[in-house]
Amino acid sequence: MPENGRKVNCMNCPFCGKEMTKGFMGAGGFGLPAFLYWLDDAYFMQHTAVPAEKHKIIAAGGCVLKNLAGLTSTPNTFYACKDCGKLIGDIA
Repeated sequence: MPENGRKVNCMNCPFCGKEMTKGFMGAGGFGLPAFLYWLDDAYFMQHTAVPAEKHKIIAAGGCVLKNLAGLTSTPNTFYACKDCGKLIGDIA
C-alpha cells in the first residue's frame, strides 16, 4: 500500500464522493441476446472465466447492464459506485 495509505488503482465517485470498486466491463451471452456485464476486480483474482449466464454474474456480485447485440468480448476497466449506481471507465 502506498505511504499515503490509499489503495493503488482506487477512485472516488465524482457524484457522491465514496470509494468506487475497480472491475471490468465486457460483453456476455453466447448467441443472442448479448448483454453487457460488470464484475469486480476481486472476482478475477479467484476465477479464470466469466460466468456465462446473467443470474450467475449477479450471484457473483456483478451487474448485468443491458441486452445488446454486436458487442466485442474484450473487457474494459470500469469503476463502479454501488452507492449511487454510477460506472466510470475507458471505452477505448
